[in-house]
Formats: sequence, structure tokens, C-alpha cells
Amino acid sequence: MASPREELQNRIVSWVADRKSTFNAPYGILPNLQRLSRGAVRTITFGRCRTLDATLYIWGPNKLVLDSNRGNWEVTSEQELYKLLSDQFGARA
Repeated sequence: MASPREELQNRIVSWVADRKSTFNAPYGILPNLQRLSRGAVRTITFGRCRTLDATLYIWGPNKLVLDSNRGNWEVTSEQELYKLLSDQFGARA
């Protein structure tokens, strides 16, 4: 049984993977569970060849933090994240 954060991570990975023309970094899409001294955070690393490297930190369903070489953002929902990725990086369906 997957946790709510793992299910969220899987949905976001699928969304990013469906946009191969936008997110085409040679290392692919790297989902991870990063263990911390006080718990864990789910991450997704992805990018665009030669122009974008980004890591999304999924702290919870209402706290998603995107760190990239183009800026850093914090959003409060999955839908807000998709809008951010579409607006900032041109990710379209």
C-alpha cells in the first residue's frame, strides 16, 4: 500500500514523463525517498537537456518545493505545480 506522498510522487512522475519533448534530460526522471534525521522527504529529479536541472521536494500534499537552476518555488497543491511547470518551462500536454 503506497502512502499518500508516494501516490502523489507517482502521479507527478507520470505527468513529467508524459512530456518527453520538454523534460528530456539524459538522466531521465529520478524519483527518490531521501531519509533525514527527522523523517523523510520524497524527491523527483528531472530536467531539460543542457538547460534545466530541477529537483522537486514533496514534503506533503500542501507543500511542494521546486529547486532548479532557473529559480526556486513553493506551491501548495499538485495542480499549482502543474501550472508552474507549464508556465515556467513550457510543459504542455
